[in-house]
Amino acid sequence: MNSFRGMGLGSGIILAIIGIILFAFPTLSTMVFAMLVGFGILVVGINATYTWFSTLRGTGMGSGVLATGILSIIFGLLCLLFPLAFAEAVIWFVAIAVIVFGIAQIISLITTRDINGRFVGVLGSLIVVICGILALIWPPFVMQFIGASLLIEGITVIVMSLIAPKA
Repeated sequence: MNSFRGMGLGSGIILAIIGIILFAFPTLSTMVFAMLVGFGILVVGINATYTWFSTLRGTGMGSGVLATGILSIIFGLLCLLFPLAFAEAVIWFVAIAVIVFGIAQIISLITTRDINGRFVGVLGSLIVVICGILALIWPPFVMQFIGASLLIEGITVIVMSLIAPKA
């Protein structure tokens, strides 16, 4: 199994687990929520940055993936280090970040022609964007929408890792 496939499977499983927890237990304390989201964002950031360095660097494509990865790593670490300070802001920021990440991923998948499973990736990213928009529209259900978007993103990453060509 190549490192891209292994990284995708690992991060996809972690995202799916975090998504299930947030969806199933929406009344988690805001501190725990901020820490879980911080960890999830950190995983997404590491995965996006690793993907850029391992497959997109030097191609002139995917700069949005790299920027999203770096910003996600920074914000994820801040949430983990200062969960109470970020607890209220994290809910809204995550909803917006989910939308931005989903759009960046859709653009990257559309402009990169030689990726297996582009349709699965675009569809998963579109659903993630919709979940982010719904989280902004219906604040009482923000945790469920964010949990659903993390679960969908995790499943999308797993599927795309499994159908990626072997190195």
